[in-house]
Amino acid sequence: MLICLTGVTSCGNTERQVQLLTDIYLHSGRLRGYASVFEMDGDGQVTRSEKTYPVYEYDDGTFSIDCDGDDYGLTEMNEPISPYGDNIYLLRYKIDYNHYIEEIPTSY
Repeated sequence: MLICLTGVTSCGNTERQVQLLTDIYLHSGRLRGYASVFEMDGDGQVTRSEKTYPVYEYDDGTFSIDCDGDDYGLTEMNEPISPYGDNIYLLRYKIDYNHYIEEIPTSY
């Protein structure tokens, strides 16, 4: 594996490709893709993360998101939240009491 990562970095590939290989091979779940995290404050104001985070699927059908080295389980909500009231952005999965993602990614 180390040889693979070294070979990728020495061939002039982007940092994103190296991160992708790391996310695929160094986690116990199967990488589904990357998602932006939405944070909702107490007043209902929503902020979208500038960074995207890897989402993993496990053999038992559950999902998690890795936010800077910490894994958080994802829970599908019965009623999605439309934070802007336009039904364009629908937050369907909850990370914790004030963090959400739109959907489980299908590709990376």
